[in-house]
Amino acid sequence: MGDDIDEGYETIMSSTSSQSCTTWATIQGTLIEPREKETKEQVIAKIDTLYESGVPFFTKNAIRALSNQLKTKTTPGDKIITKDLTGASIEWKSLDWYGVQDTAYEPLSLSYRIRQLDPNSKTKETIPDNLEDTKDRETVAKDFLEKSQAWEESETCQRFKSILSSEVNGHDINKIVGLACGSLALPNNENATNQTALLVTVRNWLKDRDQDADISCYIQDPMNTSVDRKVLADIGFEMIDDPRGWLEIDERSVVLSVAPNVPVKEIIADTARPAVVIWNRVEEEDTKS
Repeated sequence: MGDDIDEGYETIMSSTSSQSCTTWATIQGTLIEPREKETKEQVIAKIDTLYESGVPFFTKNAIRALSNQLKTKTTPGDKIITKDLTGASIEWKSLDWYGVQDTAYEPLSLSYRIRQLDPNSKTKETIPDNLEDTKDRETVAKDFLEKSQAWEESETCQRFKSILSSEVNGHDINKIVGLACGSLALPNNENATNQTALLVTVRNWLKDRDQDADISCYIQDPMNTSVDRKVLADIGFEMIDDPRGWLEIDERSVVLSVAPNVPVKEIIADTARPAVVIWNRVEEEDTKS
């Protein structure tokens, strides 16, 4: 017998702990018009049916509407309304914080700090969780210039330009969008540097092809910092916040997203048909599509 799916959904969004406080943030979602509980198997079957019928799981209107609500409804207890795949309305409460706020008079307190190890670092370096660990603007700009020049001179870059000339030459393109490319200002940023350099190559190739036509260039990644914003602006890219990147993508766009931790392929498949998409195969089944 399958698990029952409750009409209310509760997700622990984050937890923090310090010497003075321990707090939890929760978001609670409830169907505005409760319906009969369904088993897990019934829910899966319903989702499969909707998917096979072509119902989009993501739409630009829904993304835009949710973004507008999140910007304006910031007081704890404010209601945010979304719709599920069946069209039913779900009410969510804005972040509600609770927990021990003051331990000044406690006889003993325990604190901890969680840091993420960088999987690309042989020395097990950690990914910084504050701006103090980012590199300064001059260092980032110098590092990017050196590595992007090395990329431009590489055989791989020449092959990439050849692919652009043979496969993309007939497409009408006026926009470039990079999603989840990583931060140039964080340590061990080789992937971010490589992806950003590739986007610069695409931009320059398009300008050469179209005789310096205006190409709008955007990069969206929540890891980006104020240093990234300045360095990206220096090379002609605008750092934008979620969800603008999704809304900018259209049939005249080049999109780059390599190994993101969000469903980029699924969102783009439902919301746009960009002229060019550059991404990696994440599963063996992708070779068949």
